[in-house]
Amino acid sequence: MGYDYLKKKVSDYTDKKKNTDEEDLILSGDEARLSELMQHAGMLDPDVAEKLSRIAGDQAAERDRIEGEKEVLKEEKTELSGRISGELGKIGEAKGKLDGISDNKYAVGADSAIRKCEEFIGQLKDLAGQLGSDVSDEGFGALSGGTGGSPDLTGYPDDTVLSLNDNSSEQTAPLSSPTFIIPGQNTGGSLFGGGEFVPLLSTGQEIRTMILDGRSVDVFDHPFEPNDYRICDQGSAYPRDADGNSTGPTGTCGCCASGTVINKAGGHTSEKEVVDYALSHGLCASSGGTAPDGWVGILSGAGISASDNSGTSLEELAKKVEEGHGVIIGVSARTYCREMYGRYFPGAADGHAMVLESVVRDHETGEIIEYVVSDSNGYDTYDACHRVPAKVLEKAYKRKRKAAVVTDDVIW
Repeated sequence: MGYDYLKKKVSDYTDKKKNTDEEDLILSGDEARLSELMQHAGMLDPDVAEKLSRIAGDQAAERDRIEGEKEVLKEEKTELSGRISGELGKIGEAKGKLDGISDNKYAVGADSAIRKCEEFIGQLKDLAGQLGSDVSDEGFGALSGGTGGSPDLTGYPDDTVLSLNDNSSEQTAPLSSPTFIIPGQNTGGSLFGGGEFVPLLSTGQEIRTMILDGRSVDVFDHPFEPNDYRICDQGSAYPRDADGNSTGPTGTCGCCASGTVINKAGGHTSEKEVVDYALSHGLCASSGGTAPDGWVGILSGAGISASDNSGTSLEELAKKVEEGHGVIIGVSARTYCREMYGRYFPGAADGHAMVLESVVRDHETGEIIEYVVSDSNGYDTYDACHRVPAKVLEKAYKRKRKAAVVTDDVIW
């Protein structure tokens, strides 16, 4: 769960609570005045008494509404407090393990990472203070991993974010709280780069102005150049049998997208390494199919903290990309690229995970014209790079319940 998301939810909560408290105060005053009048109802004209009675009924209905809103706010506060505690648990665990490696060779950048953790902890505690919740430095994480608000995509056979090649109804195993893997302290499997990832203060990429199709545009990074970090040729990680069929999972788009983000962050992993890790840790189906919680778990296994941001608009995700965060999205493959996947039809089992690679904006207005994605079904790093009109990708993204995962920190 990203900080920006939590900050917005807390802000929404405090605004609603302020409005409800004001309404409650005004109604309480009106109730007091009416109660005083009703004490003399027997001395009033019958018509006046009847009108007062109707007003009392309206006030009772308004009281019920306000009390109902208070209950909703109470539940919302409890949920948000749990989420903040969960995030504090994750970052607290990470900080503790970073503290533990300060004397070995993996300590490069550890001090800045620890400061980043402390800064994030302070921000989360500020959010808890705005809620009026008390949090302590102990017992964090008791609620972590189980309070996410993203849609359960595995519950929708037509909207499950698996691979285009996986039409089965097999469910993705539930994910427990992500594990921060540090060399020498955890033997949970492959580390995809040694767990040496540390948060960056800002992206090392740039926005370039160029002429594209005769139009002056601003393009984030350099997506059209050969980028070796992209994992391509999805489904080729395992050898084929005599009949030409793969001996391993082929619906591995989510694993490939996660691996691409890991490589963007400085790791050196492959499709097979990621799939083997995901299978052994219950983060994907036997076919290789995944959901957002699996992407989070895979990235966590590489030491990269990430959050399920499902439901976030593509425009907001574009900002995350331009800030240097890694972003994975789930889309309807047939909607996003009919030429590759065929015509879309309702109920199509065409969920496909990809990396949101870059953003193309009009140089004058800043309007998003296109997105650039890395599609693991491409056979090489050039073929994996796709320019997609903004409206097309927005529709494809919406058709798969706006599934998205964003790295918590800047990774490149």
